[in-house]
Amino acid sequence: MPRPPEIRGTLGRVILAHRTLGRTPDEEFGDTESLAVIGRRVLPLVVADILSRKRPILSAMELEHEIEDKLSYETYNELVTAFNLREEIFCTPEAKETLREPSETETLIHSWVAAVYLQDGISGVIEWLGAQIDQSFDPTSVQDQKRHRSTDQGSQPPQPLTAPPPVPTTQNPLAVPQADGSRNSATYWLALFNQTATQKQLQVKWEVSSSGAAHTLDWRAECIINGVCKGSGSNKSKQAAKEIAARDAFYAMGWAGGASN
Repeated sequence: MPRPPEIRGTLGRVILAHRTLGRTPDEEFGDTESLAVIGRRVLPLVVADILSRKRPILSAMELEHEIEDKLSYETYNELVTAFNLREEIFCTPEAKETLREPSETETLIHSWVAAVYLQDGISGVIEWLGAQIDQSFDPTSVQDQKRHRSTDQGSQPPQPLTAPPPVPTTQNPLAVPQADGSRNSATYWLALFNQTATQKQLQVKWEVSSSGAAHTLDWRAECIINGVCKGSGSNKSKQAAKEIAARDAFYAMGWAGGASN
């Protein structure tokens, strides 16, 4: 039976802890539920990428049908079973059987996809699931793609990155959108920041504080990179405050324009 990728450090501890254990969400990665939100956005891109590598190339109608088929509960259950993910999870004895329910199965695969994505990038998820999604998948195609990109970057001047899409604004240009299913959801900037900081091997520390009455708390988050505060945010929601700080730090580090820090 194939093993799932090894998820290291704090992220590994988060992905293995079921919500029934009652653990406090991690300041950096949250819990399996918040990871699943990210995974739900990443998995369709991964499936589309894998199927786009089929040769002869699929027609538009075939591609649409294949993607829809692979994003079904049946496929999720096959993936969870193939990698024995239910046995990887720590949960209460009462919750063990519920792991076979459709909603739990979907949360399992989506949260693992997010964990691999945050640790190894989207290419890591493609290499992990490629052969499961498409039996003809050639893992060397991903490795070749990495080499080509590395060669291109080494032989040409650095090209500026396209700036991430702006957060929809009202009066506040850093206003955090609600989790409405769009890519500008309430965890978009935090996930993007965490991935980039991990890839650059930076030391990130979060300082979060609150003030005010218990029922009307005001939260403030500061994102500290290598000992220097690079972003801060305030909001009635702790998560939203971190989201604003993450967006602030992302731009402060120059990552939106390809600057090196």
